[in-house]
Amino acid sequence: MKSGRRVANPQHKQLQGTYRKDRHSDIAVTADPMPNTPVRPAYMSEEGKLVWNEEVTRVIACGATEADSSLFARYCEIEATFRMTVMSGEPPVASLLTELRRMGELLGIGGLRSRLAKTGTAAPATASPFTTRKR
Repeated sequence: MKSGRRVANPQHKQLQGTYRKDRHSDIAVTADPMPNTPVRPAYMSEEGKLVWNEEVTRVIACGATEADSSLFARYCEIEATFRMTVMSGEPPVASLLTELRRMGELLGIGGLRSRLAKTGTAAPATASPFTTRKR
């Protein structure tokens, strides 16, 4: 491992306004890696593919990667089954709903992780009655 300071990215130096052609022109810029997005498996049903296309942008926005592909595919298949059950007029099985909720929480599109991003919805803090003393 090299000792000393790391070589800064010339594009970053230009944005900072500290770029010097005599110092930074010979530095090769490496491209940022492509975002690691989920890949749709080939075994999915047509209904599952529809759900995938509807939900994939939300899942990627919540931080899903290629490692989450099979979990997301299972979620899409279960969601497609749920939709077909509801459209047929039958009541959905409770275990189906439970698994949808669990997987939604794991993927960040439902449940606790999705609630973390909601900011500014609470009422503004007021002064505590215990901090001001009546005279």
